[in-house]
Amino acid sequence: MATQPILTAAQMRAADLAAISQHGIPSLVLMENAARGVIDALIARHGALSGKRILVICGKGNNGGDGLAIARLASIGGAIPTAVLLFSPEQFSPDAFSQLSILNSFAADNVVRWEEHGWQAGGFDIIVDAVLGTGSAGELRSPISDAVAWMNQQRQPVVAVDLPTGIDADTGKAATTAVKADCTVTLGAWKPGLLLRDGPDHAGTVTVAHIGAPGIIYSNSKLRLLDRELAASLLPPITRSRHKYERGNVMVVAGSRGMLGAGILSATAALRAGAGLCLLAMPEQPATAIPHPIPAEVMTRLLPSDSNGAFDAARSLPGVMDELPRFASLAVGPGVSRSEGVAEFIRQIIEGSPIPAVLDADGLNAFAGKSSLLANRKAPLVITPHHGEMARLLGIEREAVSENPLEIARQAAAETTAIVVLKGAPTVIASPDGNGWILHAGNPGMATAGSGDVLTGVLASVIAQSGDPLAGTLLGTYLHSHAGDLAAATTGQRSLVAGDIIQHLPQAYTTLQCPTAA
Repeated sequence: MATQPILTAAQMRAADLAAISQHGIPSLVLMENAARGVIDALIARHGALSGKRILVICGKGNNGGDGLAIARLASIGGAIPTAVLLFSPEQFSPDAFSQLSILNSFAADNVVRWEEHGWQAGGFDIIVDAVLGTGSAGELRSPISDAVAWMNQQRQPVVAVDLPTGIDADTGKAATTAVKADCTVTLGAWKPGLLLRDGPDHAGTVTVAHIGAPGIIYSNSKLRLLDRELAASLLPPITRSRHKYERGNVMVVAGSRGMLGAGILSATAALRAGAGLCLLAMPEQPATAIPHPIPAEVMTRLLPSDSNGAFDAARSLPGVMDELPRFASLAVGPGVSRSEGVAEFIRQIIEGSPIPAVLDADGLNAFAGKSSLLANRKAPLVITPHHGEMARLLGIEREAVSENPLEIARQAAAETTAIVVLKGAPTVIASPDGNGWILHAGNPGMATAGSGDVLTGVLASVIAQSGDPLAGTLLGTYLHSHAGDLAAATTGQRSLVAGDIIQHLPQAYTTLQCPTAA
């Protein structure tokens, strides 16, 4: 399974120390490699640097040392750098001081102090933020806050080294004043703060610069990036001899009066995501109550309904439980209503299901404040709450989920022994063993009615095909968001609807198998 680790600030410091103490890589070599990685990223983004005026604003720690090395290497490459020091040299870390001494030895005229405002009149082409990196925590103080405010007022592109100054490396929370970079070159490995909360809006495009440390020192991270590379590695094989029953068959239990479309979206998505067949079990309704035709490919089973058009729990449960052994996975919850009778119906299905299940929407609300009941079951379970549903499930405030989605997802996974897909910006995934993933795909246009129902169908489909609930969850979550990105490229984010995501699932598969088709 190809993965990119995500390291907290403390883990990154420990990794750097391991590279130095265990592998004998001098800290200045790591700094040189970091600077070269940033230079390579600048060239890839802006072309040859020769003749370009590059302003590097440097802090007093090792991030500032990286900046001073960047200025020197840019000079060697023909650029015209100016390194701006926010602090006096005697305050510098040892490695930053060494880099300053090297730069001063042949380009002292290119080093200025922040308080020397004459340099601000220069017409710079690129600004490099090398002030704090992973050292940002809490509010910024002068002169750092002044420098950040100045950078944000400029029209030139800003490139952040490791993290934009003012963004917490672990949480993504932004200080009142934080750098808004056009791109960020993060060093060694991804940091959670580049993906969480305010981080994506401040980091811009992110690339990873490898600093020469062996990858094994990052391998103990229990947090990984869910990106195209990982998703592509999880694609199940297609054999010429397989038939529809070997492609993965899915049962969807969903819908109620006025919410029948939710189940139709889930079932249609399951088929488009590759399931060989899909049975939609829904409460019986008058023909006039069905909002639009059910696709011909979707099989249906009409079950007894109550006076409100929802499942009649006592009479519908046998019809569901008798069918389940014929299927490889179950999707349950979209649009089923929130009555207590239906809630008990859902709880009995989850407890007794012999096959992996994906639980979403109103199905999750059946366990609100009763999350421990989710652990009482026979088969693997995937739950897909948004922040509000997670708050109701655990009996906590929604703000607690929004402030720390990764830890809340891990908590829920541990308590329920289920795989948790906590939907949001970004979506995070947690498994009961403490491992986590942050999704690197998707767009704001996907925050639209029915998008979650589509995800439920996709997950059930891919789990049925792969036979591996965790691998299927990771691939299905990425596939859904990738299809959403492809749809947004066609319709625009403002006009995107859930059906557009379904329509772009085939292209999402194609581009995963062959990236050049994107």
